[in-house]
Amino acid sequence: MALHESLNEPASASPRMLRHTPAFRWLLGSDAAETLGDSLLRTLVPLLAVSVLGAGAMSVSLLNALGLAAFLVCSIPVGVWVERRRKKQVLIFSTLFRALLVISLPLAYLMDLLSLSFLLVVVGLLGIADVLFTTAHATLLPTVLGKDLVSLATARLHSVRSVVGLATPTVAGVLLKLFAVPFAFLPSVLSYLFSAWSIAKIREEPSHTPVARRHPLREARQGFSYCLRNKYLRAMMLSALLVNCGAMFGNAASAVYALNHLGITPSGFALAGTASACGGLLGSVVAAPALQRFGLGRVKILSSVSAIGFLALFPLALHLPGPAVLWLLWTNFGWAALVVVHTVAGADVIPKLTDPSMLARVTATNRFFVLGFMPLASLLGGLVATVFGPVSALWGWVLCAALSALPILCSQIRSWRKVPENIESTSTA
Repeated sequence: MALHESLNEPASASPRMLRHTPAFRWLLGSDAAETLGDSLLRTLVPLLAVSVLGAGAMSVSLLNALGLAAFLVCSIPVGVWVERRRKKQVLIFSTLFRALLVISLPLAYLMDLLSLSFLLVVVGLLGIADVLFTTAHATLLPTVLGKDLVSLATARLHSVRSVVGLATPTVAGVLLKLFAVPFAFLPSVLSYLFSAWSIAKIREEPSHTPVARRHPLREARQGFSYCLRNKYLRAMMLSALLVNCGAMFGNAASAVYALNHLGITPSGFALAGTASACGGLLGSVVAAPALQRFGLGRVKILSSVSAIGFLALFPLALHLPGPAVLWLLWTNFGWAALVVVHTVAGADVIPKLTDPSMLARVTATNRFFVLGFMPLASLLGGLVATVFGPVSALWGWVLCAALSALPILCSQIRSWRKVPENIESTSTA
């Protein structure tokens, strides 16, 4: 689809419009490959650290935090850098860079150079590449599809990610039976290469809007200030931040509580990942119809409030009838479904309220808060679980989910069915 065509599409986006958009089909292929590569990495990196390098719990925690820490450290400068470049080129570069980083692991193992320090460097660089990719991806999506298709496209992309997430444990299990851990990373390399090839097929027309080049610090400050001063973007960002930080806060205690307090077996706890993938798939299917029926504001609020009921099942599992593992699975299933619905609702708010010339900077600022503070929330949750017990951290998760509804309730977004056409993008308060 040509850029000038997508920007003039009808306001009522439909699945048929999305299916007939060649750029979206290539994005789907790229996203499926990216998800497989990323999911395999999340599974294999801790295994490599523990089984091959002899890492302990602290080292594994550091590895888990490094990737998300990149959003806290790099989001703002990356947003300025991405703004000045063709988004497709950034996506291809970041994907190929990840492939290069991942293949360095089996090569280092063969050359007897693999160490925990080497792995930490690779994971840190992968985090930076992820910041580059996600910032450019979020900016490219409304450019090649049009702003009215962003929410529907986001739901479809989440469907693909959930399906791939369901298959990943099986794929990882087969790979670990066929190969030693360092060589099980090779399919991730192939996934990233396929993703780069798919992205290269997308037609991205150059922007004809002249962009005034300023000092990078001034541009970064402009995007940061706009994101914080716009009352609608601020409310959406704060709500998403509470959702994500609540999950990290509670997840810091989930394994300890499930294994040591509820007596759930490791295999039973591993089923939580499958339940989450199933929930995410359901959420991606119902998100678009829910938005059409109830509207953006109500869906955001209802998804936050409904999450309280599912999350409370986990800390209450000691007092509930039946096997505790069932309550764990219900918690993960419901939470994953509602998080996807919450994410899809309002996925088009930033593109519609932001001038294209600063979309990457505003997106990066949003991710700085929404994703960058997650490692800090995880550390805080671990501290609370250590001092007060894991149940306290889990109730903190429930509290964050409840509070995530307040920014929407306290803003005009609560009455939105969709982003108003005549709203001023500069609305501040």
